[in-house]
Amino acid sequence: MIHIVFNVDEKYKEALKVTAKSILLHTKEPVMFHIIGIDSIDMDGNFKFYPNPDLSMFLEENKQNYNYFTTAALYRLLIPLLIKEDKAIYLDCDTIACQDIKELWDTDVDFIGGCKDPQFNFRKQRTKINGVYINSGVLLFNLKNIRECMSDYVDRIIKIQKEQELELIDQDIINHLFDNKITYLDLKWNVCANLCDDKDYTESDYTERDKSRENPAIIHYMGSRKPDKYDDIPFAEEYDKVIGRKRNYPKIIPLGKFTIIRR
Repeated sequence: MIHIVFNVDEKYKEALKVTAKSILLHTKEPVMFHIIGIDSIDMDGNFKFYPNPDLSMFLEENKQNYNYFTTAALYRLLIPLLIKEDKAIYLDCDTIACQDIKELWDTDVDFIGGCKDPQFNFRKQRTKINGVYINSGVLLFNLKNIRECMSDYVDRIIKIQKEQELELIDQDIINHLFDNKITYLDLKWNVCANLCDDKDYTESDYTERDKSRENPAIIHYMGSRKPDKYDDIPFAEEYDKVIGRKRNYPKIIPLGKFTIIRR
C-alpha cells in the first residue's frame, strides 16, 4: 500500500480530486490517501481524514494567510505527528502524476526527500541553510526515522519560528528543520509548469531543468495561474487528460531561459 498525504481546506477540495485521480490513473499498486484538514470528499478510493488539526505549535502570526496560501499549508508539518505509517508521500493539490509513483515510493530516504526549488539559489541565500533549498510541494517522508530520531520534533519547529526570519512559512521551516538531512530527488518528480528560473542558474541547472520537462513524472502548477482557468500554461494538455477536457492550446515555445507563447 502506497500512502499519499494531502493538506487541504474547502477551497482546494476540487483540486485535490484531480491530483488523486491522476495518481489512480497511473499507479498500479493500491493507494491510501490521507487527507489533513477536511472530514470527507465525494470521490471513490481509500481515504483517511484528519479534520481540525492541532496548530498550537505554530506562532499566532504564522497561522495567518500569507501570499495566496492559507493556514492549510502548515498542515504538512503535522505529517510525522498524524500519519502513523513508516513512510508517506506528500503532494500539493496543484500537482498531477504523469507516471506510476511506485518508483518514488520505493526511493530510500533517511528523513525526507525533495526536489530543488526553482529558485533554490535565491532562497538558500535568504534562509542561510547549508544544503540545497527544496520545494515542499512534493516530499517523501521516512516517518519512522523522524519519530525515532527527532523526539523533539515539535520543539525544533517552535525554535525555528522564534529564531529564523520566515517568508514561505511551511517551506522555510522544512528546509531549516531537515537541513543536511535531505535526500535530493530527481527533478522529474516536481516539474514546475510555470517556468520560474533562478538568476544564479548555471548551464547544468538549465540542462537538469530541461531534461526533467521532457518526461515529467509529477507536474506542479506552482503560482496563482492554474490550468483549470488558464490555457497558456505549459502542460495544460496533461492536466486536461486527467479531467477529460479538450480545448485549443496556444503554442508554447521554450527559448533558453524564457518561454514564448505563440497564439
